[in-house]
Amino acid sequence: MSFIEVGGSFSLETGGDQANAPWSKPDVVVVDSISGEIFYFETDPRDTANTHFYLDEFIAQVGHTYQVTVAAPDYEPLTGSTTVPVSPEIEAYLLGDIEFTLTVNAQPDIQSYEIHLSMSDGSSTIKNITSNGDAKLIVDFTWSDLSLEATQFVVYGYERNLSEYLGTTVSIKPQSYQPQEYYVEGGFGVIGALNFTEPINLGD
Repeated sequence: MSFIEVGGSFSLETGGDQANAPWSKPDVVVVDSISGEIFYFETDPRDTANTHFYLDEFIAQVGHTYQVTVAAPDYEPLTGSTTVPVSPEIEAYLLGDIEFTLTVNAQPDIQSYEIHLSMSDGSSTIKNITSNGDAKLIVDFTWSDLSLEATQFVVYGYERNLSEYLGTTVSIKPQSYQPQEYYVEGGFGVIGALNFTEPINLGD
């Protein structure tokens, strides 16, 4: 699934942190740097604010870099790019009565991982781990209730842009914003990508 959310403009002169009215029908274009294909995203008809853009025919490909441009009259175009990472690679996992250990082989195009562990009572636990050059990443889960069992897990892998953006407190107030490479050019936001494993059932 791919989508683009266009928030709107902000008035920095007044120090406000609330967006003004969203742009009026901006053009949202995605270019595949490998194939050269051009995709024109459209507004979601269910979105009355006209801020959510998507394209059913667009299917992001692993290893492809996508350049995104959002343009509207009287505004500087926003541009950004991202490369779709591979699916996280699971080396092994071990399930005990009150613990679960997962070993993931680190991938060079994935900066951080998010593991969702589902429990028998319908709850879930989420853990995040960042790849710091280690070849293998080990994540441990424990719980105290012996009546609970871990039933399923999924591993998400975030490329650099999205990983750093999600781990950063973003503020656009004057004199508080520190530019980072992962922000879009011409404004604020991020173009990022993730991939994930198929859900793996435990105890099967």
